Amino acid sequence: MSAGGFAWTIGGLLWAYFIYVTARRLLWRLPVDLTERRVSVLGVRGFGLSFWVFMGFVVGWADYTQGPGDWRLLATMMYVMFPISLWAGWAWGKGMSVVFREIPRRRS
Repeated sequence: MSAGGFAWTIGGLLWAYFIYVTARRLLWRLPVDLTERRVSVLGVRGFGLSFWVFMGFVVGWADYTQGPGDWRLLATMMYVMFPISLWAGWAWGKGMSVVFREIPRRRS
């Protein structure tokens, strides 16, 4: 194996670990309050996963219209974009929870 191939292998393994940590932290964690539920459901699972699937279709379609498709481009795109999409969904969910926060009512 050449030095370049070894570096790509190590980089791919580190990225796979980053995917594991991201998915464990953002997807499989149970929200404990309303704000975390909004971030998790609307942001990470709603926006993040939708963005990931949508971008996969966009890249797949762009590759298809350019001629004989190469599945490696789509697979690489889906592999790289998964944790990025989840973190983008987390940021979007945090922003939406700030904008649409629930104002506590006073008891009279």
